Amino acid sequence: MLDGHRANQQRRAAVLAQPDLAAELTRPPLNFTRPEHWNGYIPPATWPLDDREILRTSRQARDGKLITRYNQGNARSCGDMPNSTAQRAVLVAISQAAWDRRET
Repeated sequence: MLDGHRANQQRRAAVLAQPDLAAELTRPPLNFTRPEHWNGYIPPATWPLDDREILRTSRQARDGKLITRYNQGNARSCGDMPNSTAQRAVLVAISQAAWDRRET
């Protein structure tokens, strides 16, 4: 968890160091009020495909405990689906540009 937080801080610092890239954070589709409001997080490339809770059902037993039945693979997910949101695409592009500029 600390490694992820450190990576977010480094990514954020790299972007905020470039005024033109930082300004992109305030434009659609991100619409941050100020660039500094972004914490450096980029959503994952894939999301779990979970059929909106169809894969599991829960009920309360007589003793008050919760009984959960999972799908046949005993998992909450039946795979992954790509995260193709515009927000992720813009954050990846901005971050990549910031890293490219740091290396030159």
